Amino acid sequence: MIKPPRNTYGYRNLLVYKKAEELQLALADFVKNFPKEKTLAALADQMERSARSAKQNIIEGWKRNSTSEYYQFLGYAVASNAELEADCMDICKGLYESKGLK
Repeated sequence: MIKPPRNTYGYRNLLVYKKAEELQLALADFVKNFPKEKTLAALADQMERSARSAKQNIIEGWKRNSTSEYYQFLGYAVASNAELEADCMDICKGLYESKGLK
């Protein structure tokens, strides 16, 4: 089924998009203070990519031609957020304390 035409940038009005954008900005601020140890630099990079992916998948889904494709990309966004959440939980559990991250 083809979606009817809608505002090309309407995703900017979605609460989920606004929250994803806030998360991406907050995460960038959070990881900039990570120690420069190789493992933590890679973790910071992955966390930033997960946060970016969530937001970008909302945009990509919005631009798709069908509702089912839109939902598929929202699913990708949820998965990216879950990955980011798991990384945050690992930090909270102290898995990186030996590397200098508390």
